[in-house]
Amino acid sequence: MGLLFKFLAGVLALLGGVFFFNKDAIVTGVTQPFTLPDVAPLVAESALLAPPVSSSRILASDGSIILANGQFKHTSVKLNQVSPEFISALIATEDRRFYDHHGVDPLGVIRAAFVNLTAGNVREGASTLTQQLVRQYLLSNERTFTRKIKEMLLAWRVEDKLSKEQILERYVNSVYFGHGAYGIHAASAIYFSKPPGQLTQSEAAVLAGLPQAPSRYDPIINPDLALERRNDVLKNLVEAGYLKPEQLDWYAKQPLNLHAQTALSAAGNKTPYFNQYIMAWVQRTFGLSEGEFWSQGLQVHTTLDLRAQRLAESALINTAAAFGRRGGNKQAAMTVLDPRSGAILAYVGGLGFENSQFDRVTQAKRPPGSLFKVFTYTTAIDSGVLPGAVYTDEPITFDKWQPKNYDGKHYGAMPLTQALAQSNNIVAVKLIQELGADRVASMANRMGIESSLPRNLSLTLGACDVNLLEIVSAFGTLANQGVQARPYAVARLTNAQGQVLYEAHQNLVSAISSKTAQTMVNMMALVVSKGTGRAANIDRPVAGKTGTSDDHRDAWFIGFTPSLVAGVWMGNDDNSPMPKGTSGGGMPAVVFARFMNSYLAGKPVEAFDTSLAESLDDVPAEIPDPEQDSLQDTSEDPLEPLESDEMAAPELDEFGAGGTALRRRDRFSEDAPNSSSDEASSNESDASAEPLKKEATIEPLPVPMPPANVPRPLRPSGPPPAPPVPVTPQATEI
Repeated sequence: MGLLFKFLAGVLALLGGVFFFNKDAIVTGVTQPFTLPDVAPLVAESALLAPPVSSSRILASDGSIILANGQFKHTSVKLNQVSPEFISALIATEDRRFYDHHGVDPLGVIRAAFVNLTAGNVREGASTLTQQLVRQYLLSNERTFTRKIKEMLLAWRVEDKLSKEQILERYVNSVYFGHGAYGIHAASAIYFSKPPGQLTQSEAAVLAGLPQAPSRYDPIINPDLALERRNDVLKNLVEAGYLKPEQLDWYAKQPLNLHAQTALSAAGNKTPYFNQYIMAWVQRTFGLSEGEFWSQGLQVHTTLDLRAQRLAESALINTAAAFGRRGGNKQAAMTVLDPRSGAILAYVGGLGFENSQFDRVTQAKRPPGSLFKVFTYTTAIDSGVLPGAVYTDEPITFDKWQPKNYDGKHYGAMPLTQALAQSNNIVAVKLIQELGADRVASMANRMGIESSLPRNLSLTLGACDVNLLEIVSAFGTLANQGVQARPYAVARLTNAQGQVLYEAHQNLVSAISSKTAQTMVNMMALVVSKGTGRAANIDRPVAGKTGTSDDHRDAWFIGFTPSLVAGVWMGNDDNSPMPKGTSGGGMPAVVFARFMNSYLAGKPVEAFDTSLAESLDDVPAEIPDPEQDSLQDTSEDPLEPLESDEMAAPELDEFGAGGTALRRRDRFSEDAPNSSSDEASSNESDASAEPLKKEATIEPLPVPMPPANVPRPLRPSGPPPAPPVPVTPQATEI
């Protein structure tokens, strides 16, 4: 009884509050004590001509606009030009009693109050289609009780002035569907390349499921969630009487059937992966939907260096084109940071945004291979182990696990400097056994790795999943004398009135001593000058590390100068192996060198401060390179920046991959079987490995027709039958 009393009291309090605070408005139309906006702009015919959006913009560090509302798509249509299947799906999902209420649904308010009270938080908002329309056109997005009261009062007024069909017509022409699509005409064109009158039942259900959360249920980026959402909409159609139960199973088995035209890659979107990252950050930080982001008139000032961005794009594309498919990779990513501040200067999430919007800088988590040895060696140096300490490369076994080197050979006694430059697996495993996996994982976290890390010996060989941004940031800690600068991309955010809503402040944390950082810089410089990273050598001081994961599925190179750190990843979204011999010292190192040579051309040469570093004794004149990658850069000319539209050039389509990347299950453990792969510690014969799933694609398929014995969907000839009159709750004293 207590819970029932609470939710009934809450409902009555809400309705009582509306009357108490605005009783004059209800009776006479005079709004006191607060003022309601005029509904005339919404009631006018001109409301159909354009969606209610302001001009939010994203800007590079020099003030150049890299994304503005030029991407918006909108064309007004009459209600009779919209598929009845879509209207049915919309009403069944968003406002099932649309034809029976006067702007506000009392039953919906009661249901939402009960759900929210039982859940302990806000799960449902009880907004009708009319309330949503009012909020889009006339109100701000503030989440307050006052705004809710205004929304309800305005919905009543709109229902007095417009018919249900006119309200629906305005709604379907203004609601946001994602990818810049305002209104059903734009959504139909972007997702299915057809006018809204030709939408099938399945297509209509996909679109009707988007207004609630366009980014979450995006069928291009999140096809699995979109399919689940579509099937929920189909169930709503059955419950509302628009679809027969026997039809549900057939429609639920149909594919999404997209024929997508990605609006985010339209002219005016100069850096699509970066802009997607920025929009997601702003929405997450300020609690905005994608539609709300564009309706605020925000000015997002970012850290992006357009010159660095264009040269990074050029380095990736030109290197991939030069080597063709010899590298065996279909995707690549690159990011560049200022290690002193954490500012993101370049951000390339993949090759061909048109084909795949999946962001391989932050969304993809992949095994880093021997990149992770850097954290083991840093832990060792920080613990007082000297760079000249000698370890023996020899066969070792831990229970059932026998780690091996890239080439299967052993090189005997060697100093740590040589072991790191040569990317020796055995010495790295001996080190982590001596130090403890907990200490190495903690060091990685201190330096900037935020992903969860396992605590086992194979961690030193990259038996974990990380994203490109966090590992580039962590390497930047070494370039920055041991100080970790958290990466950031938004420098300042202002609203339409020019008021500053957010301003970035450098987040600097002392992670390791300057002496440790300087010693590691010297050791990693040998990786580039004499070791596995020779292809990354440039005409100035540089340090870095190569990384290659199990069976050549991932190839990495992360390198830095005193003021610039850049990382490159290459591989395949479906986690398929690249050809044997592919390694981080090949194409990724070449991309790094091409970018650095071009970006730093004409700039003063910077030397690392290594005044505190331990001396590197007993460094061999020649260090064997077990990788011996055959891929070499054939061009000595600095890169010229590509034009923005060159990223989607037809001849580069082979490097794109649709759908979402798949994460491989961590198959590394201390008792893993023997391995002869590059720098990993697992074997493909591991029976516990989860089979890889084929990634989803967005290739258009023929539109399926239901079998002859399945009736066509019901088309409403008018409003659905009115539900039974609800029992009015008894008044309760509050």
